Amino acid sequence: MMNALSSLAFTNPWILAALAGLPLIWFILRITPPVPKTLIFPAARFLEGLVPDSPTTAKTPWWILLMRLIIVTLVILALAGPILHPQTGLQGDGDVYIVIDNDWAAAPLWDVQVKKAQDIITQAGRQNRAIYLATTAAEAGEASTLLQGPLTATEAQPLLKGLKPYSWPADYAATKSAVENAVEKSEIKTASFFWLSHGLAESGSAELLQTLSSNGDLSLYQPSANDMPLLLRPSQQTTAKPAVLVEKPDGVSITAPINVQILAANGQALDSQTVNFNDSDGKNSKNVARLEFDIPDNLRSQITQIRLVNQRSAGGVLLLDNNFKRRQAGIAAPSGTEESIPFIEAQYYLEKALEPLAYIKTGTTPDLIKAKTDVIFLPDIAGMPTTELNELDEWVGKGGVLVRFAGPNMAQSSNNELLPAPLLKGTRSLEGTLTWEDPAKLSPFPKDSPFFGIEVSNEITIRQQLLSTQTDEDDVMSWATLEDGTPLITAAQHERGLLIFIHTTASAEWSDLVLSGTFIQILKRVMALSPGQVNNAETSGVLQPILYLDGNGNLQQPAPFIMPLGITTNDAPTIDSKHPPGFYGRTGYETAVNLGDSIPSLTAFNDIPLGVSALGYTTSNERNLKPLLLFFALGIFFIDWLVMMLMSKRWSSFMPLRTKSTAAAIALLFILLGTPHHALAQSNAEAHMKYANNLYLAYIETNDPRIDNLTRQGLENLADVLKTRTSVEPEGVVALNAETDEMAFFPIIYWAISPQQQTLSDQAIRNLQNYMDHGSTILIDTREPSKGTQAIENSNQGILRRIMGAMNIPPLKPIDNDHVLGRSFYLLRSFPGVYEGGTIWVEDGQSVGRDGVSPIIIGSHDWAGAWAASGGQRQLLGGDRQQELALRFGVNIVMYALTGNYKADQVHLPYILERLDQ
Repeated sequence: MMNALSSLAFTNPWILAALAGLPLIWFILRITPPVPKTLIFPAARFLEGLVPDSPTTAKTPWWILLMRLIIVTLVILALAGPILHPQTGLQGDGDVYIVIDNDWAAAPLWDVQVKKAQDIITQAGRQNRAIYLATTAAEAGEASTLLQGPLTATEAQPLLKGLKPYSWPADYAATKSAVENAVEKSEIKTASFFWLSHGLAESGSAELLQTLSSNGDLSLYQPSANDMPLLLRPSQQTTAKPAVLVEKPDGVSITAPINVQILAANGQALDSQTVNFNDSDGKNSKNVARLEFDIPDNLRSQITQIRLVNQRSAGGVLLLDNNFKRRQAGIAAPSGTEESIPFIEAQYYLEKALEPLAYIKTGTTPDLIKAKTDVIFLPDIAGMPTTELNELDEWVGKGGVLVRFAGPNMAQSSNNELLPAPLLKGTRSLEGTLTWEDPAKLSPFPKDSPFFGIEVSNEITIRQQLLSTQTDEDDVMSWATLEDGTPLITAAQHERGLLIFIHTTASAEWSDLVLSGTFIQILKRVMALSPGQVNNAETSGVLQPILYLDGNGNLQQPAPFIMPLGITTNDAPTIDSKHPPGFYGRTGYETAVNLGDSIPSLTAFNDIPLGVSALGYTTSNERNLKPLLLFFALGIFFIDWLVMMLMSKRWSSFMPLRTKSTAAAIALLFILLGTPHHALAQSNAEAHMKYANNLYLAYIETNDPRIDNLTRQGLENLADVLKTRTSVEPEGVVALNAETDEMAFFPIIYWAISPQQQTLSDQAIRNLQNYMDHGSTILIDTREPSKGTQAIENSNQGILRRIMGAMNIPPLKPIDNDHVLGRSFYLLRSFPGVYEGGTIWVEDGQSVGRDGVSPIIIGSHDWAGAWAASGGQRQLLGGDRQQELALRFGVNIVMYALTGNYKADQVHLPYILERLDQ
């Protein structure tokens, strides 16, 4: 009991004298009303025998008097200012200077610093000493720090509560100058200094320490090792995973694990990693630890910041802009094919090269545009529907980067849309039996090229390339050339976007570029040109504030004190009270300004001068009992009031009033209406099931009923021949609308070109392109005599050429005598129809993934007319022999579409030669 009393003190002990008045209060509370006088009133006999309903107490019960005396006692003790375990008073009797760090590094320990400052102010107030309060970070929008005084404890406490940590570095030079001026003006030269530090030795902190210690007694408070501020810095290594550097102060041994989270825009944690600077294997024994985060591809675009979980400060947040984020690259496939064949298709090489650099999406061009990809790659895609071309043109104009590669399709195309410069037809071959040239090497990249500085591998050779026409336009840039000066990579600005053309293939077919590390570095630089980069805005100039970080690391809307930020390409921006960290930018460009970009390496206070008291932020046991005593007094007062209400039977007045409530039930009726499209969908499903379970021959409808009827008759006769001569048994013939009907059920489609043929819609072009790209064959018949290479360009007044201009047609060549189409069932040397002798065009080379089947066959022989003639409608000029050969070609082409090139192998060659000899 004596020990408890010895640890109790009062700030206003003279108020305890009021306890002496408790007996008087007891006497006053016991006073009852005077005894009533007796009066003779005859009518009083009528009251005889009546008992009052609410008798009045003659005197106050003793226990109520005790409660009221306790209330008074508690109030008196509270006013006396009782303190449990009071701290020892401050040394000295001069002014008290409290210097508190309130820059970015002080935020994690801010509450502890404020608590310690409150304790010092309380002690100074008990000793009636003048208080000066100084901060080390410049005030928002100002160039000077805060110093106010002399203050009383009553004035200093609310001022202290109004302070907060800022998100910029401290200005110790300004604090040093302000303290020196205050000491010089003060009449009392002896002073006590208390520096509530965050523990870091920064620029100017040593000079401030010297100034404070030389003008009085200095107590320096520092946090423990595990409470020292940490800093996040961006990782300089380019990897497939988001990474960050965590830095601790030099010379500090941190044993507690540190948790780091990567966050989305809505604040959701996408991943969390833990680093331990005290690892036994010494992996993180240095001051900087690197962390990588494993984020799913579908969530990576949502990343906005990386944050320390253990500490809340602007230094514990790393904001991520487009410079930090991993870009999304789109690889266009004409029909949205996502899988690629390893080491053969260009898509495979692009995916492998872009894998560590970007998130990869494969699909059609409209799909890539909708997915908001940063860069779109077109590997040897020459033509596309008009609407897709317009969408791509608009996407580039808004800031997109389009990268196109040469190839066989581009070589034969006359479409020069969305290219830096028009292309010459044909390829330049640097290797082969018909050229004297050797494969060319790549020259070093010029200084004005974004690829300048990339090391060029000597193993890169270019065997084929496309050449562009000579142009004097200044907007066409040559970013890479061969040793002979011919361009290999050209580029041009297209409104706000960029067009890039690589004059060789994206596969190893024409060059070794895609097999080198140089190719990966080139693509890395290309991805850096994506929206938000140098093609949309220069990385220098004046940037307006968008969002800024406050001292606790929270993003806030721009405040009036924030000024526009001047930023240059090479220099990190200066962070100060007018330019806090955050997002800055302008239209088309946004950059993140982080403390980790401008703060030097962290160092803890080590060399403390003699005479300076180095203290820690220890928890004080001092407790002010005044609020507790007042709380108990209020509680007893409430009990007293409640008892008096019960004794006076007025409790019923506090019962809740009865209220009437009504309920209404509302019923919603949902009527499901059946519509005719249900029956239509069922009908389509039944038709698709029928086509999938059986073989049908199909043809594209034209606007000419005569030609459509003739085509149907010809295919029906061919189906009868297939049934009698082969094991193929077609169920019938189907007419297809290229725009609306599903074509995937038919292995071969016959398309007769008519003079009334209208230009195909974009949807029809996409359907036909998708049909060819997925292993099926279209037999195009221009139905007129034709000779030489003019068979494609001039048939039916160029109708076919106009249709093919919007499609990605593979390179074609005239069919040769050794083509498998001449021996897929019958051995044929010619392929006549109504007309004979014209050129048949097939794909130049074997199609990848099609078993050697050409996706398109073009001729001008009117085969359907010849097949229909076999039904007795008309006689061909060549007689029965020509009709028979036409039917045999029809059988061959169906078998070719169904079985592929199995007759092209060497197993059957001896039998074929033996039969030819007979």
